[in-house]
Amino acid sequence: MVVVEGTAPIQPDKWDAAVAACLTVQAATRPEPGCIRYTFYSELEPTHTIHVFEVWESDEALDAHLNTLHVLAFFATLGEVVSSPPVVNLYYISNVRPL
Repeated sequence: MVVVEGTAPIQPDKWDAAVAACLTVQAATRPEPGCIRYTFYSELEPTHTIHVFEVWESDEALDAHLNTLHVLAFFATLGEVVSSPPVVNLYYISNVRPL
């Protein structure tokens, strides 16, 4: 299992455009093969920061996702709305159990 976790600081005046782009790519991504979870969220305090949490069945599923037109369009928009570069981490999970 592959987990992607990231944070993107957004220019305050570009917040609505960022949210719209996130909702668009989220809707297109969730039905993709190998997608277990794909969610954007923000903090409760107004920090103008968007977080992403993704869970994929495999590297291959994630790689296919990263090459879709909707992701490429999202990355283009993201480049126009961030206030500094996003920080994204990739984790490989070998075991998951309920807490």
